[in-house]
Amino acid sequence: KARFDLGLRYEKTKTEAAVSDVRPDKEVTDAGYALNTVEGVLYKYKNGQQNTRHGSYDDWFVSGGVKYDFTKKLVGQLAFSDAILRPDYGNLGGVTSVNDNTQTVTVPNPELKPEHSRKYYAGLQYFLEPSGMVGLSYYKLRLNDMQQPGLTVDPESVGYSPSDYPGYTFVSAQNGIGTFETDGVTFEYNQQLTFLPGALKGLGLYGSVTRVIADGVRIGVPNRVANWGARYRYG
Repeated sequence: KARFDLGLRYEKTKTEAAVSDVRPDKEVTDAGYALNTVEGVLYKYKNGQQNTRHGSYDDWFVSGGVKYDFTKKLVGQLAFSDAILRPDYGNLGGVTSVNDNTQTVTVPNPELKPEHSRKYYAGLQYFLEPSGMVGLSYYKLRLNDMQQPGLTVDPESVGYSPSDYPGYTFVSAQNGIGTFETDGVTFEYNQQLTFLPGALKGLGLYGSVTRVIADGVRIGVPNRVANWGARYRYG
């Protein structure tokens, strides 16, 4: 027995980012202002002057899959889905941050694109009587325009000239070029131990192990993940 599903979704997004430019501390003091005064802060932040940048984009998202019952206990599944990860507001707009100790200028990027992904999934599940499951699954994740914070950039590419902050390094969030891929395999187990005698029937066990293989370094994505636990149901 096979079951199919297919979905299509459309989204249109409009963006508006307010970006503030700040002067380095040296420029403030050279102009005769103290850094810890109201006048100095106003001069540093150009009296709160901001530039507004507008943008828009639209997307179609497709998803679908099939489940097939090989037997009453063994079920297979194939699926795919599209997804989007929009940029953080702090990376899109706000105030340019100048660190005079490290001589670093962190600049918002109003042109930062959303991250698009497509995920492919294949899995097998074997159901244990009367209550349990053992599963093995595989996924492939393909990313385009992957968001990468803290990259060194050319000052002119973010609206500055090299003379604005001489000797300083400019960093900003940028979109990666090309397609980035991640593969993962998961084994999982979940069972209520109802075959045990007496009060032990309420005991249950669960756990999973995942191996992740990426084509490069992924911040916050470990190569291996494992978890397990026990639960108890009374009554």
